[in-house]
Amino acid sequence: MSRSSYMPLPSAVVAVLFYLVLMSNQLFARDLPVPLTHWPDDHRQLTEQCDAVSMVFNTEFAAQPDEQTLMMLDQKLAHIDSTIAKAMVLVDAGSSPSIKAAALACVEQLSQLQAQWSSLDNVSVTLARLSEQRFSEQGSRLMSLWLLEKDLLSSARAQKASEMLTYAELGYQQTLHGLDKKLRLPERCMQGVPNKLLSQWQQTSQFELPLRGGQVAQYLNLPTPEQCRRMVWVALGSKGMPDNMVQLDMMLGQRHVLARLQGAEHWAAMQLQTQMLSDVTSVDRYLQQSFKNLREHRPQSQSTQDWLWSVTATRPQLADNAMVAPQVVAMVFNTLRNYGLRFEQLSDVGQRWHETVEAYHVYHDEQMLGTLLLDLHGRPGKSAKARHRAIEHGISGRHSATSAVLTSLPSTHWQGRERLVFYQQLGLAIQHLFARADYYGLSGASIEGDFSRLGKTLLPLIMKAEDPWLQSRTPSYKKLTQQYFRASTALAYHQLEKGSFVSLQQINHYYFKRYFELPMPDEYTPQYSLTTLVSDAALYHQRLWYPQFAAWLMSCEGAKPGALFAKLFQPAGRQSALSTVQNVCPKVGSLKDLVTQVASVQRLH
Repeated sequence: MSRSSYMPLPSAVVAVLFYLVLMSNQLFARDLPVPLTHWPDDHRQLTEQCDAVSMVFNTEFAAQPDEQTLMMLDQKLAHIDSTIAKAMVLVDAGSSPSIKAAALACVEQLSQLQAQWSSLDNVSVTLARLSEQRFSEQGSRLMSLWLLEKDLLSSARAQKASEMLTYAELGYQQTLHGLDKKLRLPERCMQGVPNKLLSQWQQTSQFELPLRGGQVAQYLNLPTPEQCRRMVWVALGSKGMPDNMVQLDMMLGQRHVLARLQGAEHWAAMQLQTQMLSDVTSVDRYLQQSFKNLREHRPQSQSTQDWLWSVTATRPQLADNAMVAPQVVAMVFNTLRNYGLRFEQLSDVGQRWHETVEAYHVYHDEQMLGTLLLDLHGRPGKSAKARHRAIEHGISGRHSATSAVLTSLPSTHWQGRERLVFYQQLGLAIQHLFARADYYGLSGASIEGDFSRLGKTLLPLIMKAEDPWLQSRTPSYKKLTQQYFRASTALAYHQLEKGSFVSLQQINHYYFKRYFELPMPDEYTPQYSLTTLVSDAALYHQRLWYPQFAAWLMSCEGAKPGALFAKLFQPAGRQSALSTVQNVCPKVGSLKDLVTQVASVQRLH
């Protein structure tokens, strides 16, 4: 993260200043439009509220702005962010098509304002004046983030590059979603395929396998010739070639332009500015050390010549017995008592977006953290995607947080994967409920992307002791190795000035040999077939980092259950994530120490 260049004021002065800011804040807060304070069942009312919030920057700022002005800007942004979060809940789970349509329009309207606020004339002038002021430690940290964000689109060239990047990313994803390719295989590849599958895959006299993950996995699990399985594995991983060549070239090129305009050496360096592992060297060190530890414990079956394109036996998993849905919720709440958490269901929920929504006040010891809203069961018109929505961030000394968990799980019984979805989203909500800062822009979660979603991984890890299905899940060496390959290649792609086919293939060959210990098939071109190149960009390594990081935190000497969540999540963005980790695990002296210790956690057990 870009560190603040502002000098913090003496603590006594900060205390007096912040008291005055809080008092004056009560005055100007009355002039702000109210965000969605309830869940309207009338689309016109929703539109009116959204329009009112969209006018928050139509105001004059002080000619000599100070920390009070900083807090005013922060609160205006809080109104926008909170209204977007509430509107997104209505998009996902609203009670009528008209409400959903109005909510989506609200999201689009306010998201545009959220992206452009720092470039508005009156705001831009105020930010320039604020950049010359001295603030409290949190004020300085927030100001640094705002200036970093403002610099991203500070010129017409940057805005044009951003528009072209959005176009390229969207084109890349749409191309992948639209592909419906089949691989025509020779007759010898039918050997070992049962008649039932043959009837699905054989068209007239041709044997054509759909290049879809599930059907390819079926084929790889059959006793078919090795060369046929190799051909299928490569084709699935390369199905975006040549369709996505232009889009990927444009995407990598525009990312590099934006990074250079920001003063970063390349896109990977820019992406890592706001991470705990804040540079390429740290990420490379983590990937190398972590994979070395993984390879030392790999199964013997993974050393055969064809292990990559064949399905190998893994430890058998426990039968996935369904559990009654309310009992799962009760089991989680009871387990979290060991961590000082208490959930009190509210009998009078008030106005909700749907009658089935349950509300809980969440306490840590005797401290009220906030309100948890659960909308867990599927219904017609509700989004199938599980989400956590941060409705309202907790602000120190002012108000508690509100979190919503939305899933479309069955109303009666949950299988293992359905329980895992609930654990993950509830973990994010707990992290959000704990987080506190003096400023909205620093609350909700830590700033660093490799710490801000820790709850999603941490709660399932805690629930392993109570959920036999989770205990039986064993990571696959093959899957983990493929993740290391993707992480290293994505990081390397985003250090290039121009992502030509030759340079990308050189990267692929190097890491394929390094991780898979096999020569890479020349026709293998995964860079054109990965949606993660858009969603994760250079940060794919976090899919490996989070499980190891969570497991390491649970095992370090300072991780006492009763205080663990408060120590990890309450500081939010007030301090660096590394400082937070050091408070929990004092033996971590530096980022290098942290990387080494996390990388040593065993994954194959």
